[in-house]
Order: sequence, then C-alpha cells, then structure tokens
Amino acid sequence: MATWVKVCSIGDIPEGEVSTAECNGAELMLVRAGDAVYAADKTCTHAEADLSGGFVAPGAGPDGAPGVRCPLHLSVFELKSGIPLNPPAEAPLRTYRTRIDGDAVYVEV
Repeated sequence: MATWVKVCSIGDIPEGEVSTAECNGAELMLVRAGDAVYAADKTCTHAEADLSGGFVAPGAGPDGAPGVRCPLHLSVFELKSGIPLNPPAEAPLRTYRTRIDGDAVYVEV
C-alpha cells in the first residue's frame, strides 16, 4: 500500500535546480518547475551516475515537463515519466507522484 511521506518544504527546492531527499530508503532527486514538483530516483539507469549533479532541461518532455541531463553521458530523462529522451540510456527512471500541502512537499512511496 502506498503512503505519502513529507520529504521537505517547497522552499528547500530551488526553482529549476536538482535537489535530493531520502524517502523510505529511496534516494530521490526533486525538481521544482513552476507550481509542480517532480520526484524520481537519482541514479542514472545507464551507468549508475548520480543525477543530482545533472542539469535541469526545462520543457524537455513531449508535454513540456522538465528533464534532467545526466552529467556522465548526457542522456536526458523526462521527469514526469522517467523515460530517457536520448541515448545512451534506454531504461526509464522510477518516478514518484508528488503533492504540495501548504509549503510541505510529499512523495507517494
């Protein structure tokens, strides 16, 4: 059964930058874009690089969702779906639903 876990305050996530959080044993990256917060595993599926050192790619996804560019081999992962948008990565990242309540950010795990 999934539960919602508070991971941080909205002010802890700078707009357009990668932040990190630990949630029930999962190492996550968080990205704030406007009124939305995206959460995904922070390890690249291609070469296990730490994506928290990557760069946010605004509007990278087909529906305008941001992506994160891996600092090692430059694959971009769309943060809404986790799907890699270019090689060499082929497997998607695990993504998590988020919600904002007041200034608290929750992740569903």
